[in-house]
Amino acid sequence: MTYPTIRPEITLDFANSRQLDPRITFSRSSSATYLNPDTGLITLASDHEARLEKEGLLIEASNSNVLQHNTQPDNSYYDLSTGLTKTANNAVSPDGSQTALLLTEDSSTGLHTWGKTTNVPVTNNVMSLFVKSNGATKVGFRQGGESYANTRFDLSTGTKTYGNGGIEAYPNGWYRIWQIRSGNGNKVLFHLLGDSNELSFQGDGTSGVWVWGFQKEPNIISRPTSLIVTAASGVTRAADVCTIEGDNISSWYNPSESTFVAKYTCAYGSAQAAIFGAGDGTGNNVISLRPRNTFAKSSGVNQFNVSLYAGATPPNVQDTIGFSLDSFGAYLVNTNASDSDITSVTMPVGINKLVIGKVENAFIYLNGYISRIAYYSRRLTNAELEAITL
Repeated sequence: MTYPTIRPEITLDFANSRQLDPRITFSRSSSATYLNPDTGLITLASDHEARLEKEGLLIEASNSNVLQHNTQPDNSYYDLSTGLTKTANNAVSPDGSQTALLLTEDSSTGLHTWGKTTNVPVTNNVMSLFVKSNGATKVGFRQGGESYANTRFDLSTGTKTYGNGGIEAYPNGWYRIWQIRSGNGNKVLFHLLGDSNELSFQGDGTSGVWVWGFQKEPNIISRPTSLIVTAASGVTRAADVCTIEGDNISSWYNPSESTFVAKYTCAYGSAQAAIFGAGDGTGNNVISLRPRNTFAKSSGVNQFNVSLYAGATPPNVQDTIGFSLDSFGAYLVNTNASDSDITSVTMPVGINKLVIGKVENAFIYLNGYISRIAYYSRRLTNAELEAITL
């Protein structure tokens, strides 16, 4: 392969630099949390503070947590505790505070359940919780009236064993587990389960789990977003807005031919995820790089719309996409799918803004991480693009 003989005009290396390029304007009109790559702890970022994790820059749409006091699990808001003993402030939680609640099954036969007696209805939601084993390993969620835990997990193996949801490992033995509920989800019920995952069983009086960080949010991306800390009411986290515009883009963008290479993690598997959108502010001239479909418009006319994945949802994996275009055509290649060669392209005009992690003029966010974006001011050859992408 022949590597490019020119260097990128601009390189945004978020994963390695852990800082924003001075040409970037970043805002978010609320605080938000992230997993600090230096401490391994969930950390609060203040208003307008970018969140840089080991995977890169985290970009999320706005979303809400309707559960109150979620980092104070011993609060009376969580008034249901059946077949359990509770020990407050018993272990270090994922944010480093001594606020984790120990739930220990008693020796009764029946349910061993924690949550709320009053329903918290949210249609089409994701309910999540941080859990760490203290002897008990089989746990599950229930939001409806089922006679079984309709999403179940095994903390000894770190796996989901049944239902619609997922599990993710965090530092210090913690897991974040979640349930995706389609339709009406009312109840807020977390269960310790028997050896055969049954709801009703005789407890041993000693096994338990630590819990912290309960969250229930509208399901916009099929898994939980970053932890939204609440107190006496639900809280909405504002969207991340990350842009380069005006002279900060015209100084390097070539409207006649261009190549973009982006490394990202579509952490949430959104079918509508966007790595970036470059446009003129009207939506009529736009270049949008997305895992599901990359497209360009010129004067309101679609030039191409290419899907890199046959299914509706790209995989929850790190990937690299390379994309080059000029008036003769475009070439698109990535590490996890076949390439696409497009001929005859009318270049979009008036590009004056690059929106990172979002499609300009559309509610389409990456809800994941941008590790790196590199821009070349000419169309690389197909071989050059493959060499730096694959």
